[in-house]
Amino acid sequence: QCVTTAMSKFTLYGNNFSQPSRAVYWLLKEAKVDFEYKELDLFKGEQKSPEVLAISPLGNIPCAVDGDLKLFESGAILQYICNKFGIADHWYPKDVATRAKVDMYMQFHNTLRKGVPFQFYSFFAPNFGMSANAEKKEQGKQDSMMALKVIEEVFLASSKFIAGAEPSIADLQCYNEILLLNCSAEFDMKAFPKILAWQTEVEKLSACAETCANILGMFPKTA
Repeated sequence: QCVTTAMSKFTLYGNNFSQPSRAVYWLLKEAKVDFEYKELDLFKGEQKSPEVLAISPLGNIPCAVDGDLKLFESGAILQYICNKFGIADHWYPKDVATRAKVDMYMQFHNTLRKGVPFQFYSFFAPNFGMSANAEKKEQGKQDSMMALKVIEEVFLASSKFIAGAEPSIADLQCYNEILLLNCSAEFDMKAFPKILAWQTEVEKLSACAETCANILGMFPKTA
């Protein structure tokens, strides 16, 4: 049964190509929150429309509206959903130490996002007629490798998921961020066996297939 609000539906603005958008959409689906989703066409600049800029002043997505509350920044939106809708505790645990692990990863996530240029210049630039930039692509690759090493050796050193035995919003953020690295022949994910095993566990979550079908349909995983 869906969780509903007493006021208007929670509304999420995003795009399926956006890793942070997928993370928020996925959580809402896992938690069975009754929400409205507005897919924005980034190539038409819909993220810069007056409607979106009134919520997210720089036009960054995802952003969301819940009643009179306007939210931007994916981490804040994920935390709000957990706090507002009374969903399963493991997504954002009340236990102080376990929550600290989730929060620590969510801060570290900005380091992982430094690798975005590798994905952009590997997948989106060539498919949408944009200019290549080999230097930025290579730097993004190196930044991704550095961040994945920390995830492999620290966050997943002794636990099934990032913060413990059950999935949290940290796992949704991380999984979506590195998903396309599995689709590049230039990137060897076999160097990170714990991450590969963790990905298999995350992919068992009920909303994974629906959330990631579009992006993987366009960029299939390599063997």
